[in-house]
Amino acid sequence: LKSMGTPLDGAFFAKYDGLAQEAQNLSQVDQALGSVQHTLKDVQAKERRAEADRVYNQSEQQRRQKKLDDCEHHWFFGNTALQPQTWFNGGVAAKIERNKEKLRHDKEALPELEEHEKRLETQISRLQEQVQHLQMGSQRKEQVNRHLFDMFEGAVNSSPSAALSQMYGHAQHWQGKIQSEQALGQQVQEVLRMVQGGRSRYVNAMHALHRAGGINQGAQINNVFDGSEFVEHIQQDQRNHLMERAQVECNQGARELQHAFSLVPSEAHQRYPQLCATIGQVALPDLEQMGMGGAMLEIFGGDLGDAIAGSQAAQKIRYNIGLIQQCESAVANQEAMIAALLQAIKQDTARASASLQAVNTQIQNEKQRIFNELRANFGIAASVPMAMPSYPVDEQAHKAVIALQDATRIRQARGETPVLPAQLTQPAQHASPPAAQRMQVQVPPGVVGGQQLQVQTAGGLVNVIVPVGLQPGQMFEFVTG
Repeated sequence: LKSMGTPLDGAFFAKYDGLAQEAQNLSQVDQALGSVQHTLKDVQAKERRAEADRVYNQSEQQRRQKKLDDCEHHWFFGNTALQPQTWFNGGVAAKIERNKEKLRHDKEALPELEEHEKRLETQISRLQEQVQHLQMGSQRKEQVNRHLFDMFEGAVNSSPSAALSQMYGHAQHWQGKIQSEQALGQQVQEVLRMVQGGRSRYVNAMHALHRAGGINQGAQINNVFDGSEFVEHIQQDQRNHLMERAQVECNQGARELQHAFSLVPSEAHQRYPQLCATIGQVALPDLEQMGMGGAMLEIFGGDLGDAIAGSQAAQKIRYNIGLIQQCESAVANQEAMIAALLQAIKQDTARASASLQAVNTQIQNEKQRIFNELRANFGIAASVPMAMPSYPVDEQAHKAVIALQDATRIRQARGETPVLPAQLTQPAQHASPPAAQRMQVQVPPGVVGGQQLQVQTAGGLVNVIVPVGLQPGQMFEFVTG
């Protein structure tokens, strides 16, 4: 037996245990790295402020020194008579004394500022070294964990079990199930988005009609009070345009809804017939317009014709609004059904994810059992399961495991003895593990293939995955021990 070309012997497991201990020692390195990096960031900010304080102090000294030179040697700035701002403050002489005092204070403060800046620079250098060291430790931790993972997987793959192969099949089944559910959910999500867009067209049509009603009311008031005919005709044109616009919005909304409903996957209809029963019915409201008769009344009917046409327009607008409200309400109900369909798909995806997680847990437990059994063949105590890195299942490696398992079964069927290292032929110096036992279980009501089931055995409760395809009442076997 070999793992990644390395013989499975005591040296292999000793190396594994050494790496496992090293990984344990490095388990807190990432947390420490984050803490030191945070401290480094704070200290660097303090150092920048300290540098700014020191630079400001030096610039102030230069400014004060120049002011002193001007007051002491310049003919203009050194003459009190020419500096009226100093007449009530002791003159230029007092100004010179004040600036000398301030300059002295700045010079006395500079060494402390420089020392503070140097201390922070030293602290930054030390923290940067710590960060570099911890980054190397983090990289080493990743290397060790990857090596441990490869050693563990290689050892398990060198001696696969039938149960592990079956679990791999279950995992692939649930992975495919999840991918299928996610694809279906994306399609239904797109349908829901398009239905919402079509419904918004109906809402826009109602808004246009409400505006048309307001403008029509204004035209009627203008007609009653014998207002401007020009303004009244403009209002009538705006009203007619908005009524026509409402019909355009309804037509576009109906087309969008028809297209959206045509995209509902057939799989959704098959799996959720009740939710999909009412999806796909599109109502196209046929709105009433003013037409030629209304236009003739407004053009040739005078004020009376305008009043009759305005009253007809108001009735048509109210009718159209009621008609669109009915259609929009029907679309809202279908939108709610699609949202419920999407939620049902998400729930099925969550259940499939939970089943996959349960299978993956069983796969890891079975791998650990195989690994500990291999250790026991060399008289090495079982290792404590470690939190291994989460690497994806390699499909090629899984196929290789199944091929190796099939080859082992063929050799056993022919009566051939597998060639094992000499260490495996020596009796182990410890108590043999309990013998494996086969148990038959009947699938209970409400449980189907692929789901997890707890079974009471002589060694206690164990979790078992029901083989895919089985229904309640059917029997299946599993190995325990």
